[in-house]
Amino acid sequence: MWALLAVVWAAALPGCRGLGQQEPTEALATYRDGAVTRAELERFLATRASKGPRGRRLDAATRNRTLREIGAREILLAEATPPGEVLRRIGEAVADEVYEEAMRERLGWNRVEISDAEARAYYAEHRAELGRPERLRLQHIFLRAESEALDPSAREAARARIEAIRRQALAGRDFGDLARQFSDSADGSAGGWMMLERGARAVKAFADVAWKLEKGEIGEVVESASGFHLAKLDSRTPAIAPPFEEAREAVVDRLRAASSARMESEYLAETGPRYGFERHYSMLHDRDVADDAVLFRLGGESYTLATMLEELPERKYLPQYYGGYFARIEGFLDGEALRRILVKEARREEAANPRLGTRVSQAMWSAQTSHLLERRLELWAQALDEAVLWEHYEQGKALYQSPRLRSVSVIRLPRSRAENLWVTVARAERLAKEIRSGADFGEIARRESHHVSSRAGGRLVDFTDDELAVQIHGWMRGQRVVDGLEVGEISEPYIGEVYDSDGGRHVSTGVYIVRLDAETPIRQASFRDAKDRVRASYLRRHRAAALEAVVEETLAHWEFRVLTK
Repeated sequence: MWALLAVVWAAALPGCRGLGQQEPTEALATYRDGAVTRAELERFLATRASKGPRGRRLDAATRNRTLREIGAREILLAEATPPGEVLRRIGEAVADEVYEEAMRERLGWNRVEISDAEARAYYAEHRAELGRPERLRLQHIFLRAESEALDPSAREAARARIEAIRRQALAGRDFGDLARQFSDSADGSAGGWMMLERGARAVKAFADVAWKLEKGEIGEVVESASGFHLAKLDSRTPAIAPPFEEAREAVVDRLRAASSARMESEYLAETGPRYGFERHYSMLHDRDVADDAVLFRLGGESYTLATMLEELPERKYLPQYYGGYFARIEGFLDGEALRRILVKEARREEAANPRLGTRVSQAMWSAQTSHLLERRLELWAQALDEAVLWEHYEQGKALYQSPRLRSVSVIRLPRSRAENLWVTVARAERLAKEIRSGADFGEIARRESHHVSSRAGGRLVDFTDDELAVQIHGWMRGQRVVDGLEVGEISEPYIGEVYDSDGGRHVSTGVYIVRLDAETPIRQASFRDAKDRVRASYLRRHRAAALEAVVEETLAHWEFRVLTK
């Protein structure tokens, strides 16, 4: 790889051409020991979609401004020779992106054609889900009575209570008041309001009754393994299915995505063994898994848990990891293995694709010079007079606050396939009762919890609200629970959820117990403490002026000038 980088680096320096290039070398601007050519201008514009296709005529001012930026980038790159480790890593990463994309193009994954007949057939089969399905707006009351956890007499007592509640509702008592007073469901405090869509996951017996209700009608009591349910229908919204022409784009996107996913899976199954691809995803389920645990191997390359945590998209997948929901994460890992294989395959085939070297060269040049330009902008901001920064701080003082920090202890009990979720809640309630009676939270966490903090006794120290949202909130319910705690207080057990954006649904991740150990409130940050953030904010607001100043200083030192025609 380093040999390739050396060649590409040379191709990106002033006065050099990329691999295999046969381009016009007419100089449009010159500077000491180098020039900006027409080919370089066209390549630069081609990387910016907003500038239009290569060769588009520019007005004189835009053309000169663009030539100056290219010149400044080339000079910064020349000044950085030999390349440092950061630039090498940037170059290697962007080269891999080009190799991967080139391989995807060669395999045709970016050119999946969907016929009109295929689109219409899919539309006919999935018409309802392409629009808005039929919806019920309900109020409901739920009384917990786990069949596995209670003796028959206790369960019958719960049935008798909900029948009595139903009689009160039929007699005219406000259903919302009854829900707030009696319901064990999380939405009980809000009057028991809920939406039910046709085809959505729900207790079958409850859904069967709900869909037969008329507006304003109160249904019969419904029994499930977890307890008893009572529903009242407020309104019904009919399904809305779009005509084919309106849905066509969405249909084609779905079919293309499904086709691409199928081809990627088949390719990984076929090509992976040649590179020694081995999955070890079961390590994810080990609550004591170490950071250096290998999740997959690819020949002599190992992909560890630590690497995955660095690369997982924070909002999309990290909450799923900390919640113990690994279905999509395993797909992410397959994608990482596939990406590496595509890069290896593209490098093998590079000799048969002479344009690939040029693409790599231009991508590396763009990424590396962007990094160098950002560093110069940061140095420009570092040199700002403190009085300028103070004035900027005063103008937006309320923006510079130290975040609230919380230290919590957490226990997560995963939902067992062998038990009803409410039985897991009952287990958590028993543990919470033990802790309130004097049992050590940390010891119970180390023994029972399946959160990654279990080895530390469940402790999460000095976390911001955003960090806690990733670690334990999952969905808004957890946020409300933590917000309602006083220091030293232990929460009632609550059911945690994460959003599976790929599947378009919320997924239960188990039952949580949280203790708030310490809290540092939000406070106004002093100018001294906030100075780095003030400087970054000033640079964002005045970026155009900063860029012009940096470019001007760089070009003046290297005697840059635009040539007239």
